[in-house]
Amino acid sequence: MFQQSYTQPQQLKQLQHSPLHLLIVEDVVEDAELMAIALESAGVNFTWNRAQTARDCEDLLTNTTYDAVLSDYRLPGFNGLEVFKLVQQSGQEIPFILVTGSLGEEAAVECIKAGMTDYVLKDRLFRLPTVLERALGEFKLRRQQEQAIALVQRQAKREAIINKIVQAMRSTLALDEVMQITVDQLQTALQTTRCLICQVEINNQTRACYVSLTATNRENIIGVQCGFSRVHYQTLSQGETVIVSDFSNLPPQIQELLRIFEVRSLAIIPLLYRDSFLGVISLHQCDRPREWSPEELSLVNVIADQCAIAIHQAELYQKAQTELTERKRAEEALRQREQRFRSLIENATDITVILNASGKYDYISPSVKRILGYSPEIAIGRNALSLAHPDDTAAIAQTLSKAIQNPGISQSPIEYRVRHRTGSWCVLEAVATNLLHDPTVNGIVVNCHDITARKLAEQQLLHDAFHDGLTGLANRALFSERLDHAFTVAKRRKEYLFAVLFLDLDRFKVVNDSLGHAIGDRLLIAIARRLEKSLHPGDTVARLGGDEFVILLEDIDSLSSATNLANLLHQELTSPFTLDEHEVFITLSIGIALSSLDCEDAANLLRDADTAMYRAKERGRARHEVFNTSMHAQALRLLQIENDLRKAIETIKKEQQINTTTQLQNPAANNNKNQNITHSQIPITNPQFLIHYQPIVSLSTGKITGFEALIRLQHPERGLISPAEFIPVAEETGLIIPIGQWVLRESCRQIRQWQHQFPHHQPLTISVNLSVKQFSQPNLIAQIDQILRETDLDGRDLKLEITESVLMENSKSVTALLRELRARNIHLCIDDFGTGYSSLSYLHRFPTNTLKIDRSFVSRMGIESNISKGNIDPTEIVRSIVTLAHNLGMDVVAEGVEKASQLALLRALKCDYGQGYFFSRPVDGSAAAALITKDEWGFERRG
Repeated sequence: MFQQSYTQPQQLKQLQHSPLHLLIVEDVVEDAELMAIALESAGVNFTWNRAQTARDCEDLLTNTTYDAVLSDYRLPGFNGLEVFKLVQQSGQEIPFILVTGSLGEEAAVECIKAGMTDYVLKDRLFRLPTVLERALGEFKLRRQQEQAIALVQRQAKREAIINKIVQAMRSTLALDEVMQITVDQLQTALQTTRCLICQVEINNQTRACYVSLTATNRENIIGVQCGFSRVHYQTLSQGETVIVSDFSNLPPQIQELLRIFEVRSLAIIPLLYRDSFLGVISLHQCDRPREWSPEELSLVNVIADQCAIAIHQAELYQKAQTELTERKRAEEALRQREQRFRSLIENATDITVILNASGKYDYISPSVKRILGYSPEIAIGRNALSLAHPDDTAAIAQTLSKAIQNPGISQSPIEYRVRHRTGSWCVLEAVATNLLHDPTVNGIVVNCHDITARKLAEQQLLHDAFHDGLTGLANRALFSERLDHAFTVAKRRKEYLFAVLFLDLDRFKVVNDSLGHAIGDRLLIAIARRLEKSLHPGDTVARLGGDEFVILLEDIDSLSSATNLANLLHQELTSPFTLDEHEVFITLSIGIALSSLDCEDAANLLRDADTAMYRAKERGRARHEVFNTSMHAQALRLLQIENDLRKAIETIKKEQQINTTTQLQNPAANNNKNQNITHSQIPITNPQFLIHYQPIVSLSTGKITGFEALIRLQHPERGLISPAEFIPVAEETGLIIPIGQWVLRESCRQIRQWQHQFPHHQPLTISVNLSVKQFSQPNLIAQIDQILRETDLDGRDLKLEITESVLMENSKSVTALLRELRARNIHLCIDDFGTGYSSLSYLHRFPTNTLKIDRSFVSRMGIESNISKGNIDPTEIVRSIVTLAHNLGMDVVAEGVEKASQLALLRALKCDYGQGYFFSRPVDGSAAAALITKDEWGFERRG
């Protein structure tokens, strides 16, 4: 098991704050490091552990908490599904992303069904940071949704418990039955060991009167005095709850009772009615110490209020029986029962309705004013269906019919809509009970609970689960669902065509960096509205995240439908967006992927559209491209080249470590200037960089004056790879910086070695190319100084070649940098002169020493040009460049000299130096040393 830590500049928005801790399950260390490099390159702040075996994985998951798991599918002795099961068994609910070399359709389906988050192919590791960011975002959103749903469910459960207890109070006048139902419901709802209701007796002693039926020691507890009520009377009488887990300060007799009944945590909630202390609800937890949540205590407090009302009403009833004479006992009892029933209704938070046999209101509780805005008197005598939604009247009528047919039995709850006084619709949950046979009621009692807020919350949660929170567009989940549906339809209808358009805003980061993220968000919203306006009904537009949008066009006639829409979108975005007085112009790069029989997977079609979008960006942005299979192959090829470059860089690092160790073990080697330092003998199992050297020859003496260092990539399978193939990838990925630094160090080391090896030869120089990215490094001067010190090379023997584009990037800072280089006697050459800006005005501003004429001019020297058609004689162009350089005090090197005739012309034009196949191809170090041993070139004899 290995652990690494990386911290890089912020790039990905969601991964740029606190560091992530990742588990990488991979038996091949190089593959694990490639994953880490892919994340590092994207600026992800993270640490990671690597597990090679199932035992490693289980131990790490048991002892460490992770933010995500990245796992290969095929592993020694187990596979990705088994890893996923270990993650599930560990209880860590985190994203699980497969990173595998290949994954068949059946295996992919199996993994997704198992619950894995996503997968990334190893040959597309550049997608790993985006997939990880998206997965973490989706998990965060899912947890928020689950918490919100859990909250709604808890609220519903609480309301159901309260409703059941209140219904029990309303359905019976027997206090014992109501209290017993209450303690049983509370014990079940709160999952506590036991629940008690203790009442105050005539002698002011508080005793346990009701204990939940399933509680331990129930028979022994009933009738026991509640000493807590006396100890905490002041607190309880003020309506405050008492929570006790530490019993050490209690009186000994109370501690003994708690020990006998094995109580470890205790909550006591007072029963108060109009400031009268009637008793307590006592909750016991015996199996463990317990913290009672505010939500739980709130539920018990609400029920305590209802219990207090019930107890008070019972006391009133008993008192009335005692005071009335025997002759009026039956009449008074009946009146008390009605009063109790009315009091419960009047104090309830729900609407209580009594309907007569014809379904008209005989009574409606005052709470209707608060919930629906109507005065109770207005509803009396009206039909119960008059305020209900027309679509719900049939269900209401059916429920009332069942109630009439089943006297005394409460019907199943029914949800229906009722018009509010303002005209809006409220949703009520109602339970009807037929008490027409009860002379005290003589009606159908309907208890109505307002669930409008809960229903709106459920609708909002459902909407948020499938829509983007910023733009309101469909999100990835909804888009994937509709794309899957399109594939399903296409399987049934062979002629059915659909297309996916992948949209990415060009230079959106510039807007965020310059105007701020708030303006950037408003721009995304405005773009979303324009996209919606451009679509037909039935089409889907979604935001995947950041500045990426996708569009699904269904049931189209041909590819032209998609390309026409792309053209329309380009046209729509030509108009600027005005945001806080800022006029913002934005363009789109669009990739189009058309459905086909060959593509049966939604993820692949989306990937193909993404690939085509990147091709559009490569070709200049603000355009669209249609996917073809060659794009996918090109993307794989570029990823392979990037992987090869990274492996070659790792080889360089290993060589440097071995060389450093060797020098530390043999310090005398550092003083041997004539020693021929060689690379470490590492087997060529990975791509390696090589440097070839092409001689630069003085055209006046015919002798070698120096070499140009040219990098090559030696691949173990493909052989020698041209720089034209891998240098653009190195530039794009930023790998050109470590590569260029290695080339500079190795070239300086080699030329210094030759200077020692050939002391009688005129001083040799080395020319090294610097890229635009290298030139923009703030520590470039420090790097060059360090390399010159390490190699003991004089600055005058180093020539740095830069292109005209480097000079034009930032002329002020470039000028200062060039002057620092010249102060070190380093020669500066403008490479490929004549192919770039070729502005005469900048040549005198920059302290350059040499102009290198591009081979495109040299190769055409001596060829007749049709001046009448506007063609310019290449020989005259070369003459002008030589003359210009000499007038400015610079020398000239002609590149691409391949013929004796070209050499003769260059000598006639007084060109200083030449370089090309006429003299020698680029060769390795040993072949270059052989060239130096010759005193004279004798190149005239080749002609």
